[in-house]
Amino acid sequence: LVVSAALFVASGWVTHLWVRFTPVYQDITCRLGKPTLSGVRFGVPGISPTRLTIEVGTICTNPNFYTISFAISEKGEVSMTEHRTPVGWAMESPNSNSTLPAKGVGSVFATAEVSVSGPMLSSLLPEMLLGNGIPVFMELNNKMKVDISFFFGSWGVSAWMKKKCGMEIASLTDTLGRKAQVGPMACADTWEELVVPRLDDNAGGEMVMSAGNISPKEIRAGAMAKNIGLGGTCILLYAGALGCLICAIRALCNQFGGSSESDSELTSESSSDGDD
Repeated sequence: LVVSAALFVASGWVTHLWVRFTPVYQDITCRLGKPTLSGVRFGVPGISPTRLTIEVGTICTNPNFYTISFAISEKGEVSMTEHRTPVGWAMESPNSNSTLPAKGVGSVFATAEVSVSGPMLSSLLPEMLLGNGIPVFMELNNKMKVDISFFFGSWGVSAWMKKKCGMEIASLTDTLGRKAQVGPMACADTWEELVVPRLDDNAGGEMVMSAGNISPKEIRAGAMAKNIGLGGTCILLYAGALGCLICAIRALCNQFGGSSESDSELTSESSSDGDD
């Protein structure tokens, strides 16, 4: 009975795990923080480049019951103005915390290195001096990695999370008007879906790492690994618990049945002695 009870408890725990891991992947939502500027070095139009660094932080909530890491970051193009003139690249910061804990919150940072050449600075000069917020666009490319074991099954998947992001930085006119140096950032899956916040907007948007970013084949493979690993373990544990329970009941029945027969024999012997 003790073994049977232990197996029933274990099977209930594995069933709980199966429910927790269904669906096998839930969307991760990231709140985009306000970007910051650093390392600004102004150049001379037509002669020397202007350089600056944009640091972007995101706070992500992971609703899944397993840790998610970002194994690789690939450079993405950075461009400026509505014409999207290329001016640099962006990738995950070297000191970024690239792990999102299970059922927890983690931060991921990206750094955009911008270098506007002297000739390009000359062409952008009117907007940089008189514009009402200069649009900056960047591509963020991070590879998400999941590696989890389900007893008899395991699921490992890597998927690129590629987002198109945009913000505005202040022109000279904006700076004299005491506006912020850089506005909030927004991200989308495509440039067509992206709506860049204005320089004086208060809050940035959200970025969702959805199951749509992972191949349906990989999602099905994860669900199958979960069903085989956890489902198979549940069946074995429930079958073992039920088998032990049946054996225990039969042993008890045999014990009580044997005791009843012994009592009957004793009663018969006593009756025979009395007759004698």
